[in-house]
Formats: sequence, structure tokens, C-alpha cells
Amino acid sequence: MERLALDTSVLFEKFCLIRVAVLFRGRAVPLYSTVLKYASAQVSTARLLPVLAHVKGMLEHLGMRDVRFLADRGFCDVELMDWL
Repeated sequence: MERLALDTSVLFEKFCLIRVAVLFRGRAVPLYSTVLKYASAQVSTARLLPVLAHVKGMLEHLGMRDVRFLADRGFCDVELMDWL
């Protein structure tokens, strides 16, 4: 089972980095990231879904279908959980 982590970080109080990483041997290996012109780390589900759809396509291409998705309490959105 592959474990993925979703994280957002604010850069220079002006941009938001959205990053999805594969957890491997205690490390987070970046899989995909994008930067938005957005001054908060709390990103709407509408902005997250294109990132997650891209990652899903990458995983399917690699034959990874059994995935555990990890995110912190900032991602407690019913729409997001439904999509996952």
C-alpha cells in the first residue's frame, strides 16, 4: 500500500505551495507540487481537486491502486473526503 501526504505551505506571504508526497522509509518524497498566487495555506477543495486528479492519473499510470491518503486537520472537507 502506498501512502501519500498532502501539505500546503505559504511562501513569502503571497503564494501557496500545494505538495503531494509519497511516504517512503520515514521520508516524504515529492510526487507533485504546484504554486498558486494565494496568501493562505487553507486552500478550497475546488483548488485541490485538480492537483489530486493529476496525482491520481500518475498513480494509475504507475499501477498504484491501493493508496492511503494522509492530511492534517486543515483538510477536513466533506467534498474532499467524498472525492477521495
